Amino acid sequence: MTDIEQPELKVKEKPVAHIYAFAIAWLLAIAFGNNTPNLQGFLIIAIVSLIASGGVWLICFMIQLVQTIIGHKKEKIATRREHALKAKEEANRSPVLNEGLALLKELEEAKNKIANNQVFTQMNKIIQIASEILEKVERKPELEESIRRFLNYYLPTATKMVTDYVDMEQQSIRGENVLASMAKIEHGVSILKDAFEAQLDTLFSHTAMDVATDIDVLENVLKKEGLIKSGLASSLDKENG
Repeated sequence: MTDIEQPELKVKEKPVAHIYAFAIAWLLAIAFGNNTPNLQGFLIIAIVSLIASGGVWLICFMIQLVQTIIGHKKEKIATRREHALKAKEEANRSPVLNEGLALLKELEEAKNKIANNQVFTQMNKIIQIASEILEKVERKPELEESIRRFLNYYLPTATKMVTDYVDMEQQSIRGENVLASMAKIEHGVSILKDAFEAQLDTLFSHTAMDVATDIDVLENVLKKEGLIKSGLASSLDKENG
């Protein structure tokens, strides 16, 4: 859901079929011309070959042109469908998720400009965690309110820190203030990673409570039906022991 797609580079091949057809027609003209006993016959064959090769060239060129037009139309249709699908997905998502995805995209774009390998790796981890958080909330919309601070503070702060760091990296002259600020941001990125991990763990605490509730309900049902005498948790502990 949160993967950021990179544009696919397409290498367009130049049409060469009409060139080959033109060359073959003239090769045939030369072959037949060599067997012609007089100049007049050779000229007639040359003219006919010229007209034929021109016609072949034109036909091949038109075929290539039609194929190119059809290809462009197919690309436009595919692009429209992709945009329509993306718009539909965004419409089905809540504003909170769309906001989170937009912030995550900004963070990804800023991260790609980092030259420092260590900071780049840490930001990759942070983006991975952020993606897991948003996917978790997409599966359970009731968790949206619990990531408000994450969206309003953590993600924008991470993007600002990375943007400032990239700006300082690109300075040709790094004075004491620049180096000190870069060191602080490098330390701050580590702190942010811990904060993102804590946010994700908090979301899973809700899952843990749901699991505990489900087990309690299951245990009570089994007790009422006389299928177990002791608690399910106690039985599981004995089996594992």
